[in-house]
Amino acid sequence: MKKRNLIMPTLLLLAFASLSCGPRTSEEYREEAMDRMTQEDYEGAIRYYRKAITLEENETEKGRISCEIGLALYQLYQYAHAIEAIEQGLRLCPDYSTAYGVLGLSYYYLDPVTYRDRVRNNLQEYIRREPDNLMVPNFQEILHQLEAPPAAGKADSPGEGPEPPQEEE
Repeated sequence: MKKRNLIMPTLLLLAFASLSCGPRTSEEYREEAMDRMTQEDYEGAIRYYRKAITLEENETEKGRISCEIGLALYQLYQYAHAIEAIEQGLRLCPDYSTAYGVLGLSYYYLDPVTYRDRVRNNLQEYIRREPDNLMVPNFQEILHQLEAPPAAGKADSPGEGPEPPQEEE
């Protein structure tokens, strides 16, 4: 009988402890991921976004989270993976305008010659959706560069990408 009396409080303590150990909902994981993004801990953000997406039931929100994973991958210069995540996200959430800018930049930094049309289409879509965003002049400059013939002897290699567009609040 004494053993049973000890088991119940222990089980209650364990149950309570498991409830207070970090995020448990998709929204909580997503908030933690956003905090990691702010801290420039992009790998940590991806881990939390992946947990959030597994718990999320709303397909549109899954799309947004997938796009946010793409943004973190872009920040890690993993452009091909960023493209994959963002395109998957846009299939579920086509109204996420920031994703079009990041997608265009990802194609540009992956290979601006091969993906010229995809760069152009996505940056133009971003500009159409967010005409007053501070990134628009940068995107217009990239679009202008795509129209100009490359300089003789100069490789068309853009290197590291700029900061991706931010959602205006």
